[in-house]
Amino acid sequence: MPYDGKPNSSTPDIGARLRELDRTGELSLPPPGAGSTGIRHAALFGFGREDLSLARLAEAHTDALAILVEAGKVVPVGQLYGVWALDGPKSRLTIKRMPGGKIRMSGTKKYCSGAQLLDAALVSAHAADCASTDSGT
Repeated sequence: MPYDGKPNSSTPDIGARLRELDRTGELSLPPPGAGSTGIRHAALFGFGREDLSLARLAEAHTDALAILVEAGKVVPVGQLYGVWALDGPKSRLTIKRMPGGKIRMSGTKKYCSGAQLLDAALVSAHAADCASTDSGT
């Protein structure tokens, strides 16, 4: 049975715990490649000892923040992010530039476990007709 983000007798409330970690600054990890890999991995290991689903979402959140910062984007405080980049025959998003500069995304991105617990996500998408896929995130 897939986890729906709601607590019950055998499933912790992963979303609430993730938000608590964010509020307390425990998700403020050194970015990948900054020379503090041991600190980053120790924190993720600790989350995993608590709950593997929590660790998966914590890693995705901290990876997304690192990607946004590296891209020069402003990261909103208190927002939880995820990253899903797996592509396959039945898991592919496409984007198309629409009149007025808007971008339309369509398709399916499979295996986005925990997405319903987050505020936003970075996903891979294919753009045949877009010179730039920066949506201003």
